[in-house]
Amino acid sequence: MFHSLRLLSFARSFPLVALVLLPFSAALAGPAIGPWTPIFKGIDHAVGTNNPSIAGNFPELQVVHCVRVDLTDPDVQLFPTPRASSYVAESRETLTLSVPDFLKQYKLQVAADANFYDVSGYGADPPSEGLASEVYGLQISRGIVVSAETSADYSGDPRAASLLFTTNKQPMFVFKNLPPGTNTAGIYTALTGYYPIVSNGVNFGVAASNSYPDSSIHQLQPRTAYGVSKDNRYLLIMTIDGRQNGYSVGAYDVETGYWMTNCGAWNAINM
Repeated sequence: MFHSLRLLSFARSFPLVALVLLPFSAALAGPAIGPWTPIFKGIDHAVGTNNPSIAGNFPELQVVHCVRVDLTDPDVQLFPTPRASSYVAESRETLTLSVPDFLKQYKLQVAADANFYDVSGYGADPPSEGLASEVYGLQISRGIVVSAETSADYSGDPRAASLLFTTNKQPMFVFKNLPPGTNTAGIYTALTGYYPIVSNGVNFGVAASNSYPDSSIHQLQPRTAYGVSKDNRYLLIMTIDGRQNGYSVGAYDVETGYWMTNCGAWNAINM
């Protein structure tokens, strides 16, 4: 279950970098994710916090939530937002829907943000539900392409990291899934974020900031990240609350990568 507008619902190769990358978690004896607590069959939840007043912690106040989804559980299903009625590619691909209403309408258990999107006249800040949306990047729901990789989505923009699943929920990352896009034969589920933050167990946050220039995305922001464990058993969906002084102000890329590795991610993308 992924959500394309805002799982378990889905509601986003990087360039060579001349850097020596070390696991960031090994360099910082800092905050750690809490214990995993079962919340549904095949789905666990954990919470982590960062307190700047504790030595070795980040200078930002953070509250982190992570859901760990067992992809080997036969009862676990993944569900990105489906095609809109009267579907039109590049303009009416999905319809706006809040995350809580998405979860309730499709009778899901967990829902989170996924692909970026655009509503004509409103951008990414629509005033109501049910409005036609163009989804940026690859999105596949139950084997049906909702949004294809197109030059219109990514003209001059190298940021298009996709997470794909086969019909038997085997995951695959394509860190630079630009048009015409990767082969989607046999792919049942797919979503697309922005750029990698963990690659082969290494925190890629610093390199990502250098490789994908942006005036705001690399600053202190609320975060949603998707990752997969080394053995491909677990899908990890993590959020970091932001813009809430006194509670949680957000995270930088390297901090997001740190939390994802602590949750068990071997590869992960920033959404």
